[in-house]
Amino acid sequence: MDQSSGKRKKYWSRVVWFLCIILLSQNLYAKKKTVFTIGDSTMAEKSPNTTERGWGMLFSSFVNTDQVQVKNYGKNGRSTKSFIDEGWWTTVLDSLRPGDFVLIQFGHNDEKTDVSLHTDPATSFRENLKKFVYETREKGATPILLTSIVRRSFDADENMVDSHGDFPQATRETARQLKVQLIDIELKTRLMENIAGWIGTHKIHQFEPPKEIDNTHLCNFGAYVVARMVSEDIRKQNISIPLNANPALLTSASDNTLDLAYDYFADNIQSAQKTLSSLSSASGHSDFSTAIGSAQSEFDKHAFESLKEIGEATKKLRFAERTCRWTQFAPFDATFAIGNASFEEGAGWNSKVGANIPLAWQAEAKLINGRMIQKNTNASDGYFCYSIAADTGSSTNFYQDITLPVGEYTLTVDLKPNTGSNTRLYSKIGDQTDSTLAPGPYNSWETISVNFAVPVDNATVQLGVSASATIEIDNFKLMKIK
Repeated sequence: MDQSSGKRKKYWSRVVWFLCIILLSQNLYAKKKTVFTIGDSTMAEKSPNTTERGWGMLFSSFVNTDQVQVKNYGKNGRSTKSFIDEGWWTTVLDSLRPGDFVLIQFGHNDEKTDVSLHTDPATSFRENLKKFVYETREKGATPILLTSIVRRSFDADENMVDSHGDFPQATRETARQLKVQLIDIELKTRLMENIAGWIGTHKIHQFEPPKEIDNTHLCNFGAYVVARMVSEDIRKQNISIPLNANPALLTSASDNTLDLAYDYFADNIQSAQKTLSSLSSASGHSDFSTAIGSAQSEFDKHAFESLKEIGEATKKLRFAERTCRWTQFAPFDATFAIGNASFEEGAGWNSKVGANIPLAWQAEAKLINGRMIQKNTNASDGYFCYSIAADTGSSTNFYQDITLPVGEYTLTVDLKPNTGSNTRLYSKIGDQTDSTLAPGPYNSWETISVNFAVPVDNATVQLGVSASATIEIDNFKLMKIK
């Protein structure tokens, strides 16, 4: 065989070898399963130019990418209705193959009143979930339902409050009815954020004051934590999505969800110890110290086996601190009883009233042409106050319900009524209302106060401002006088 024919033979051998490699890689790729994630902005892809992240962006870190690929179809602002109406579900459905998976998480935007988004948790929301499930199964793929992650919404006692209404329960009941595996991420995130508390959850959500405080969406840390929770539940339920045995760790996120909850619990103990040192003259000091010692002992023994157990221990510790605070000798500053008294936490997203409401506060209105509550940087002290606009003939109450012991109190607030003069600071216990009329309008901040008495222990008191004007509010302060 001459030299030229030998070279040709080597050339064609290499060509065949490369073709085999390409065909083999294509065959392996074709055998990969796909996990489709469909849902809203808490899952969606985000711009690399922002710090916001959807948990679906980080989920691929927790799967075995040699065997499975993740395609994230979470879309900002979508409900089950708009996801279907805009054709996103058809796109996913046309791509499904036998053996694939679809993680389905909706609810945040189904709650909204916009007709292009809104569904009824008793009817249309369930029907849309059923559509996803039935059509996924028809393609030979596996549907998995997820409840919505929580919004960062706390009451004045620093316990998380529900903001999703009946939607999570509708998802749970649909999963049971259709025998679909459920990842109850609403429950898991609620337990975790309750343990983390008002301060600890800064790390989970978009907390960048004064630029942005977003109590709905996640930062990179929060997205990682939620994606890991999803993967842990996949493993616990033996769902056949191939997982990464050694996912990359994130600084300060601990090795797993339970260990992260322990870290937050340790922070709570440290915070309680700091508070204890400032309450040395309180008669409840000894009881609070005992509660801290008990919490420390449980932490040292690593006695907890679930988020629920750590959550209950956290509530006990916070209750002991609050109880001790009330045993100080009057007069003393009782503003700790008012959640977000200086509005430093900015606004949450409250879809039911279509307005931004700060943590622990509520609003109700009697309207002619609508009203608005928004954050404002023109604060009397600090970087946030709140602006309430009530049109002519309209009125609004901006308030918080808190529990107070027997005593006499003074409530003060900074107000700037820009229009009108019918603005009142008030306290309400049952049918008894005490109020002070603000003498506006004026264009500078003024401090007004109202005195009131609490006749029985653990009375529910509504503290707030009522207005039929455009006003700005900042810095509530509560003093226990007697």
